[in-house]
Amino acid sequence: RIPGIRWILQMYAYPRSFSAEYFKAFAHKNIFPYIDMPTQHGSTNVLRLMRRGGSRDRLTTITKSLRDNIPNLVLRTTVMVGFPGETEEDFQELCDFVRENRFDRMGVFKYSNEENTRAYYFENQVSSEIKERRFHELMAIQQEISRAKLEEMIGTEHEVVVEGQSEEHELVVKGRLWSQAPEIDGQVYISSLIPLSIGQVVTVRITDTHDYDLSGEVIVDEPLN
Repeated sequence: RIPGIRWILQMYAYPRSFSAEYFKAFAHKNIFPYIDMPTQHGSTNVLRLMRRGGSRDRLTTITKSLRDNIPNLVLRTTVMVGFPGETEEDFQELCDFVRENRFDRMGVFKYSNEENTRAYYFENQVSSEIKERRFHELMAIQQEISRAKLEEMIGTEHEVVVEGQSEEHELVVKGRLWSQAPEIDGQVYISSLIPLSIGQVVTVRITDTHDYDLSGEVIVDEPLN
């Protein structure tokens, strides 16, 4: 209800059952259907070791409920590879979980063993080499999912907030859609025939995609002089 707040995204929604009242909130025009819900893993065994509770089936049910009740939902998650005790079977279950749920955005972290944490004293620590392999294998799966989802956007038009000059090319600026959270999601590379300023919101037609980013051109309603 605060005037001037145009885009509201929910970050770090703990995986749980969501109420009908929660779903109604998305009727507000400035609350966008973007949810960041860290699932942490897709193996029931590893979730138990993490003391996260739940199971792969429960997380999949929650994901389905969110998508069934929130039109055009963009769902982001975060998972970890290499937690102590994670077996190859656990990791493959995580890969299957990611393939099944096809998250729009996903971050993958490698477990880091920190002193004074419960897991620091666990046996069956996973080697750095295995963690690295699992990280790249899982990211390759998500890369394919992301590429396919983004390709569906070619030719569509979206509001984009301008964030500054692109490091890729001096004649291109960068921005992001409401479905791209700052710093953690991809961005949009924008070409424009008119000058753009930081913070400006413009309508962009998507013309190309990358693994996680988009390219597009500003739609100019008025003829240029």
